[in-house]
Amino acid sequence: IQIWKQQGKTVIIAEHRLYYLKELIDRVIYLKNGKIEKDYLPSDALLLQQSGLLKSLFHYWSFVNCLHSSRFTFTAKSVTNPVYIAGNLESSAPKDFYAYGTAPMWNVQSLSKPITQVAFVGGSLYALLLDGSVVRILSKEVKNVTPPNLQIQSIAGSAMGGHLVLISKSKTAYSTGLNNKYQCGRVSTTNSECTDLKEIVGASSGRQILQAACGAEHTILLGSGEVFGCGSNSQSALGISSELAKSSVELKGLRSKEIAFVACGDHFSLFASKQKLYGAGSNQFGQLGMDPQNVPVAKEITEIRLPEKVQSERIAGIAAGSAHMVLWTQK
Repeated sequence: IQIWKQQGKTVIIAEHRLYYLKELIDRVIYLKNGKIEKDYLPSDALLLQQSGLLKSLFHYWSFVNCLHSSRFTFTAKSVTNPVYIAGNLESSAPKDFYAYGTAPMWNVQSLSKPITQVAFVGGSLYALLLDGSVVRILSKEVKNVTPPNLQIQSIAGSAMGGHLVLISKSKTAYSTGLNNKYQCGRVSTTNSECTDLKEIVGASSGRQILQAACGAEHTILLGSGEVFGCGSNSQSALGISSELAKSSVELKGLRSKEIAFVACGDHFSLFASKQKLYGAGSNQFGQLGMDPQNVPVAKEITEIRLPEKVQSERIAGIAAGSAHMVLWTQK
């Protein structure tokens, strides 16, 4: 569009997602019922949020209200057919992890025990089995991750990261994998990697850990009334003053917040109570629900404003991708 403008061409765009046009538009014409309702200059359009006009378009013009809500009803369905994980891979993917083309990469029905949870870590697939054990599933074999005497309750990893965190049934947090930024919360055993499986040390040691979430280079642990973090804080994903936490530290800004859920994107973190949502770290793409032009990075743990229609509801969970997040509620 910018090139066309430089060539002196007139470009007419019918669109309600205006955020990507903010630096390009010369006029904003608002149509209602097939007729021109308002005609704005760009400087006028930037004030629409304050003016109260075009309220239905606010969240498309700015990221300030980029948390939108939609009503879904979830219905559980039983699955009786074989379960496969398949797809096309980039040539850089480790060859022992994948089969090329559209053939199944992993046939999880080949396992002798049912899977209760999976985690992708870099190019690896890890599975928590019904008996409390964790395995790494390769294209041609399955490798045990946990010793027979260790029962695991949940696992966490990041597709863009390289470390895995396991929460035992005794509420202890263990880690393994890439540790170049101390995301494993302990000293590496081989170069910048933890090749063994051991407890995360620091402030979380000896505390009951209920949940874990992994970013690309950091880890968040939810305790009973406390939240801990370790790893890289270069983009403020931990919301602390130092750039690195070599072992787990308590995130004191969340004390008394009654945090019930945690989630991580690549370089940001989310924390939710049953009523409020908080975030820290990169907001480059508005993934924290704030305008990235005003808040490109949340350097401290910050409360995130929820859509009005769900503010009276209870938060039931949160999840995050590389640069986006999802929150769901219950009435």
